[in-house]
Amino acid sequence: MSLATHAGSDPGTGASASVGVNVTTNPSTVPGATASRSTTPAASPESNGMSEAFVNTLRRDSVAGADLATAALVLEQIPAWIGDYTAVAPHSALSYQSPQQYRRAQPMTGLTC
Repeated sequence: MSLATHAGSDPGTGASASVGVNVTTNPSTVPGATASRSTTPAASPESNGMSEAFVNTLRRDSVAGADLATAALVLEQIPAWIGDYTAVAPHSALSYQSPQQYRRAQPMTGLTC
C-alpha cells in the first residue's frame, strides 16, 4: 500500500492548501487478494463518482480547518478523518445515518451457530 500526499494551492477553489491521497494495493503482494475486488469497473463513471464524493466530503468536513503544516502531520490525521466519516458523519444514502449506525440497525440474517 502506498500513500502519496501533496500540499500546495488548489486552483479550483483558490484555497491555499489541498491534500490528495492516492491509495493503491498491488494484488500480487496481498495474500488472497484478487485483481477484481471492485464492485464497479475501474475508471467507470460510477466508481469515479463514489471516489469523488468521498474525497469531497472528507475535504469539506475534515481537511478544511485541519493542521496541514507538514505531510507527516496530514498522514497522522487521515485515520481519524476516515473514522469520523464511517462512525459519525451522516450519509444521505443511508437515511442520514452513519455507516456504523446503519449496519447496527440491519437485521442479522443467515447466521448459524
